[in-house]
Amino acid sequence: MLELAFAIYEEIGEEVSRYGYKDIGKISAKAKKALVETVLSSPNSVTKYEYENEVLRKRDRLSEALRTRSDVNSEWRRAVSLWSNMTAQYADIVTDETALRAYKDAGVEYVMWVTQEDEKVCEICKPLDGEIFPINEAPDKQHWHCRCYLAPIERK
Repeated sequence: MLELAFAIYEEIGEEVSRYGYKDIGKISAKAKKALVETVLSSPNSVTKYEYENEVLRKRDRLSEALRTRSDVNSEWRRAVSLWSNMTAQYADIVTDETALRAYKDAGVEYVMWVTQEDEKVCEICKPLDGEIFPINEAPDKQHWHCRCYLAPIERK
């Protein structure tokens, strides 16, 4: 997750500098670590839990299942599936939080909600498409595996 945060911050920095915002350079290792730790240890509005606590809960559940059930292979497959799903969701969350941090560091004041504009866009996200928000009031994603993102508004 730390490497993901670093790559996203750097990519966003390059993007917004083309829009006339200040060049933010690279995020320091200390800032990157703090950002990722905050994301993973804070309750999330989409998942409804803290990543760190959920990792421990899933580990304990697998341990219990392996001790008490006979179908060990099935339990391992289930645990891997749950872990994979959760990790993918949190990779999206870290990406979103890092992008917002980079936008703020570059001086972006407004962002626009962008959907994929295809038949898979859900009824929750569809009305938000194209909406502009002050960066400190940008809404969180409303559901798991949301493909929407926030884009900076070009500086005039």
